[in-house]
Amino acid sequence: MLHYGLGKIKMAIKKLKKNRGRKKSEFEEDLIQTWEEEPGIDKMQILNNALELINNGEWKKANVIFTFFCKMFPDDNALQYYRAVTLTELKKFKQAMKILNHIIKNEKNTKLLSGSYATRAEILYERDNEPEKALKDLKKQIKLLENMEMEDVVKTDLEHAYNIKEEIENVIKKKKILKKLKNE
Repeated sequence: MLHYGLGKIKMAIKKLKKNRGRKKSEFEEDLIQTWEEEPGIDKMQILNNALELINNGEWKKANVIFTFFCKMFPDDNALQYYRAVTLTELKKFKQAMKILNHIIKNEKNTKLLSGSYATRAEILYERDNEPEKALKDLKKQIKLLENMEMEDVVKTDLEHAYNIKEEIENVIKKKKILKKLKNE
């Protein structure tokens, strides 16, 4: 992933430096400066820091890092996925859905697909009020998880997916009952 030609990295940094009518955050400027001035910097450490920012709920900073890397590595669906997660938490659903739809259409990695289905289901359910569509994505996620090796993370994800699936199924049942009562 990070074995990228130096020339392409420099071109990507130039693109990032263009203001495009918006002011960059101090954090974003520091990231660009660090990347340029420290050629030996461990790029994986920056990504690990971004994952830690996600774990700590620092969505804006994590999004800056993932956006930065996605501009340099646009075909890396793992980076795109984490960017979509941060965008979802920042309530930028339209951008997140575009990324998730692309990943679901093109990705073969089951862990990445599973996460993408789960995140898209979250948006469909919570923002779009589309429980039926969310349920379809959750069922796809569950099928993927059930076919994976049962690591602790997979077990936890599967339990979580089952719980959300049950919650959404109950919402759908209640909607149908209310609709039926209104029609009577």
